[in-house]
Amino acid sequence: MAHSFSFNDTDMADYGITVIGGEWPFAKVGVTDTVNVPGRDGGYTYYNEAGPAEFTMEVICEGDDANDLIANLQSFAAATPASTVGEIYIDGITGYYWKARRVSDIRGLPIGMHALQFEIVWRMDEPGPFPVTGT
Repeated sequence: MAHSFSFNDTDMADYGITVIGGEWPFAKVGVTDTVNVPGRDGGYTYYNEAGPAEFTMEVICEGDDANDLIANLQSFAAATPASTVGEIYIDGITGYYWKARRVSDIRGLPIGMHALQFEIVWRMDEPGPFPVTGT
């Protein structure tokens, strides 16, 4: 893999996908709230686990020609179905992964007739990243 990512052990570089940016969560953040109880002095504070969250990837998909580009985009869509939660490993980050499902459609800015720049929005029911365990 090179400047791409894998989803459920499928290398997206095989479909011409290159990651060029995004907004990735690198730490889970829970919610802390202080509640005042009417008629009583003081209050109490509670902490919740981090809730569902989204993150984005800016990518470029390339093909040898327009037909190959469309085939790559359709293969990418089939490999990342919106109803499937998968493990996402980003190239260069070997110790962590994210669990998410794609919630965005595939459309974006054409770059000539053989490339498309678009944003992938991922929905995480359990915010990550998660450490890779074992070998």
